[in-house]
Amino acid sequence: MTIGQITTATKPKRQFYHLPEESCPYLEGQRERKRVTLLQGPHVAADMSELTLRGYRRMFDVAFSPDCVMCRACLPLRLPVAIFTPSRQQKRVLRTHRDLTCRESSRGATLEQYHLFQRYQRVRHPSGAMREMNFDAYRDIVECSPVPSIVLEFRAMDGALVCVSLIDIMSCGISAIYNFYVPDCPHRSFGIFAILQLIALTRQRDLPHLYLGNWVAASAKMAYKSSFRPAEIFQDNGWRPLDAPFSHPKDVRR
Repeated sequence: MTIGQITTATKPKRQFYHLPEESCPYLEGQRERKRVTLLQGPHVAADMSELTLRGYRRMFDVAFSPDCVMCRACLPLRLPVAIFTPSRQQKRVLRTHRDLTCRESSRGATLEQYHLFQRYQRVRHPSGAMREMNFDAYRDIVECSPVPSIVLEFRAMDGALVCVSLIDIMSCGISAIYNFYVPDCPHRSFGIFAILQLIALTRQRDLPHLYLGNWVAASAKMAYKSSFRPAEIFQDNGWRPLDAPFSHPKDVRR
């Protein structure tokens, strides 16, 4: 399949495209290519749920999946929340963050969120494309969703905003689209705490899985995702348990 070629999916009217290759943000020296499809039509929520079960993610009104020419290191990861048990370290995180409140934002994108987003990007992703986003671009991330989405705000006792989670809610589960938080508090683990709260929310809504996006075994940035067990990865067109320790598939680099 060549870059830019249109292919048809199992559903007659869905079309898929390949975006041009870019530098991989996770593995040095690798090139990243995405397979994408536009989310539109009367059944878009059901379509996104089906695509999520096939390893796709959403950003704006596009669903995407890694489809790199020479690499298969990116593996979608999800948590079966009914059988999740926090580790000792995660229990400590819950105790440490008892002072935080978590509420759904009814205001959509705000300048307060955006300023935290900028701070997070400058520290955690200084060379990333999101670092240059203005407020309008950030607002599109939050509000340009064709599927049911909500924004969760985590606040300290003094009211300070310390973490934000953008999530999609589908029939197959909750998908964590993007988390960002105060980046320079080494004694706090806001990101881990947010995921623990999303696990609880997924259970409360009686949904089976929390989807955490792609995981790369060799990427230090992704290590936190595999600390949540049991977990499942999407590989060879199906979901399977993430073994402990993880064994690399034979076709990680083709």
